[in-house]
Amino acid sequence: MEHSKALPITLTNTGKNRSIRVSKISRSNGLFSIVDETLPLTLAPGRSRTLKIRFRPSAKGTASGDFTFSSNALNSSLEMTAHGTGVTGALVSAPRKISFGDVPLQKVKAEYTTLMNASSTPVKISAVTAADNEFSIQDLKLPLTLRIGESYTFKSIFRPKSKGNKKASLTVISNAADSTLKVSLAGNGTAAVQHSVTLSWRSGGTGVAGYNVYRSESPGSDYSRLNQALDAKTTFSDGSVDSGKTYFYVTTAVSAAGAESGYSNQVKATVP
Repeated sequence: MEHSKALPITLTNTGKNRSIRVSKISRSNGLFSIVDETLPLTLAPGRSRTLKIRFRPSAKGTASGDFTFSSNALNSSLEMTAHGTGVTGALVSAPRKISFGDVPLQKVKAEYTTLMNASSTPVKISAVTAADNEFSIQDLKLPLTLRIGESYTFKSIFRPKSKGNKKASLTVISNAADSTLKVSLAGNGTAAVQHSVTLSWRSGGTGVAGYNVYRSESPGSDYSRLNQALDAKTTFSDGSVDSGKTYFYVTTAVSAAGAESGYSNQVKATVP
């Protein structure tokens, strides 16, 4: 067990007239230590100093250690006790529970998952599986070996195929002490939202046989015609749009002889 954890403690000079000089800090257990502190330490009246005590366990189980602070204060010897529990290192996930919330049917939502090697040896991940085919993973190439303290982030995916709340688990298989890691997955499939963009324009007059409607995702260029046949109406509904995208539309007028005009003024539409 080569990992450690540090927590703060605060020393305060509660006196009003004289400084306190801490000249020595003794400890009873080598698993506990003071982080990066140089002695002597002087505290002016009313001032405080925050130190960090580090616990670095060498075996499983609970441990404790006493610290003695020697100073020129009236209580020249101040004692405190620190406690900690050593646990077996393992492969850990952040987060352990993933909620995708509401997702329309057949749409995809991704959430990031991070695996970290918290053991004292390299960990080899051999498999990651989802218990339900509406959940999957992306950006994870296996087998994957994580060095000590190393982490790797990938995507967990939810693509609902039917309505309702869905729950599953992501199972990570490795050679860590706890060889099977479970990550809880939850999401709610909702009815697909159908969006459309409706266009209208003024008539081009009696010499016009019909109109063409063009669309692009780039302003001013790369237009593609949407209508299969010449449209005699002065309205058009585009139902092939995707949520979150912005589209740019223009129209042209076509005469009875087949001559097509230039593009109309461009119209911008953003789909919610």
